[in-house]
Amino acid sequence: MEKKEFVKLILNDEYIDWLDSFVNQYGEFDDCYFAHNSRGVLKEKDIVFIDCLSTLFDEINKYGFKNGITFKNTFCYVLKYNEKLYEIFDNGDCYCCKIGSENTETPVIDYNQFKKMYQKNMQVNFELLKERVVDSLNNTDLDFIRNELSKLNEPTLFSGVGGSSVVSEFGAKVINTKNGIVSVNSEPRDFLYRNNGAFKNVVACSYSGNNYGVELSFLKGLRKYLLSNNSFDDNDVTYLKYNTTIDKEKSFISLGATLIPVSILMSYYLNRQNSLMLDCIEEVPFDFDLGSDVYEIFSGYDTSTASKYLESTMVESGIGIPIVHDKYSYCHGRSTLGINYNAIAIYYNRNTEFDRMMLEELKKYYSRIITIDSKYEDQILDDHQMLIQSMYLTKYIAEKKNVDLSDVKYCQIVKKLYKYKGEI
Repeated sequence: MEKKEFVKLILNDEYIDWLDSFVNQYGEFDDCYFAHNSRGVLKEKDIVFIDCLSTLFDEINKYGFKNGITFKNTFCYVLKYNEKLYEIFDNGDCYCCKIGSENTETPVIDYNQFKKMYQKNMQVNFELLKERVVDSLNNTDLDFIRNELSKLNEPTLFSGVGGSSVVSEFGAKVINTKNGIVSVNSEPRDFLYRNNGAFKNVVACSYSGNNYGVELSFLKGLRKYLLSNNSFDDNDVTYLKYNTTIDKEKSFISLGATLIPVSILMSYYLNRQNSLMLDCIEEVPFDFDLGSDVYEIFSGYDTSTASKYLESTMVESGIGIPIVHDKYSYCHGRSTLGINYNAIAIYYNRNTEFDRMMLEELKKYYSRIITIDSKYEDQILDDHQMLIQSMYLTKYIAEKKNVDLSDVKYCQIVKKLYKYKGEI
């Protein structure tokens, strides 16, 4: 079994629940005896899971070292789960497990704390990215969402903050193109200061569905829709709820929490021809020396979802200082920045005549130009695949800087500002 599959079993508690049931039935087991002699008649799943005991031990060992619980190799751990204790042994060529007892000599690992190692782990969250999207598409009522989105035939506002601002940006573009109506992305606070009379609908995008931005978006008497992983008891709101069965991503930078709702919208756009978008969710290679913390990003409306993710993630994680240029605005004075600072250029290349000219000229002023290249003529599909390439670009930069996007050391002001609900 691949480690990715094993991690999913940990995130869903499936492995520990199996271990609890198996040990209660047999009292103890070692992987050599049960895997090869099949004490009783074992199911194929039992054989596979028994063989994973060595992986569990290795992962607990890594966790123990990382958290200072152990300082040298040990042959035994006590795993604590729901007040039960399990002794897991490394006996050289085989691994054993039995009901245990807590004592001062054997390191005790709390399962729920051990599980958090994966919940806030960038590598794990990228490995599960595609699987989380597929899981949500398979467990969401896409027909209901498609039916409700197709009814949007009057000017519509989309709204979201953080990772959900990427979703709202993409949603506004999908509805504008697919439904042929005026559809605009908006910051929640702007609802208080702009005349919204021309708009009839608002679609708030929020993974949790209960942040202050949703409340602000719903203040102005428009028909209300919520694209979220949650729903609430409010008859005035149409809930476009997407479902997941894999353990929810716990990450400072939204990966699955961003790409899942984007994929739900993409499925509507593609009339559920989902293979096109799923084929895009693959790691793309990058290989360049950083050399600078400043990134000048060349984008426009056609690639705005991808560049919004890139800018937001760089700022929120602290891995870089982004400046986003509209490509044409760059022609009118913004080029001065590049001759005063040693910046890395990131160019969303859609292979137009203008793009080819720009890339040729930029070579004279930037020592490093990273291109994120077009693959599709369809603008919406292209923005989607560029978003995914941008996700893997931030992964590359984060790895080079030894930063975990899922476990960012953030400014403590967040604790005060994040839940603010006063006058704004």
